[in-house]
Amino acid sequence: MIILKKFNNNAVVVDKNGHEIVVMGNGLGFGVSKGDVVDINKIEKTFVLTESNQNILINTLSDVPSEYLKLTETVIAFAEHDLGYKFNEYFLLSLSDHLYHAILRNNLGENINNPLRNEIKKIYPKEYLTSKKIVNLIFEEKNIIFDDDEATFITLHLVNGQQNLLSSKFEAQTIPRMVKDILKIVEFHFSVELNKNNVYYDRFLSHLKTFIERIFNDKQYNERENDSIFFDDLKQKDVQCYECVKKIVSYIKNKQNINISEDEKFYLFVYLYRITNQ
Repeated sequence: MIILKKFNNNAVVVDKNGHEIVVMGNGLGFGVSKGDVVDINKIEKTFVLTESNQNILINTLSDVPSEYLKLTETVIAFAEHDLGYKFNEYFLLSLSDHLYHAILRNNLGENINNPLRNEIKKIYPKEYLTSKKIVNLIFEEKNIIFDDDEATFITLHLVNGQQNLLSSKFEAQTIPRMVKDILKIVEFHFSVELNKNNVYYDRFLSHLKTFIERIFNDKQYNERENDSIFFDDLKQKDVQCYECVKKIVSYIKNKQNINISEDEKFYLFVYLYRITNQ
């Protein structure tokens, strides 16, 4: 394979049977030039250049110094061990780009607040704990102190980087953003501030997370056809609760153009009733 372009000491573009691919490996690009033959024994990662990934590949490898790519590889290896699952092949690119610019902002004192911080911590607790450990790892490696907002941004990257995402239109921030919106609908409808420190609140958030996952996966509950009379009775007993369910359903229809099944409405009603009638 002939080298077509060198990004840095660890990444080059080569020609493989008429196709341009990016290959990476420790010292792969050191001391080589365009036209040289790549040392295949040093290749650790391979990325095929396509129309969809070409920009992020070229921009990341051109802009992000190799030391931050190595740092990100260390972070990914740690996260995979800590979480017990693998990330997709392009996770190195997206996370290294994020960490590099986060460190630049941190050095300039320009930290960014995450408006979904509280929801992210509740919805992705496992990934959040790993992100806190990653923050400590980065401090040990670079003497950079990241705040809790940055830990939650890293959490979203960990979720997005999983090999089996929920769907092509799903991103990690979708769930916490929708949960936050639904909680606002509930609080406004009932004119209350929900108690975030009790088991009913945690159960409601857990239900909303799995509910949103189901609607994005086209796996809504739809098995209670014979219980419609029972649900109709509940609607009559707590009209206000059902009106709130309708507002949530309307919000999802307007935001995602997804129709909600009667079963899902029923379970929303049950959890709403519990959290508003403690």
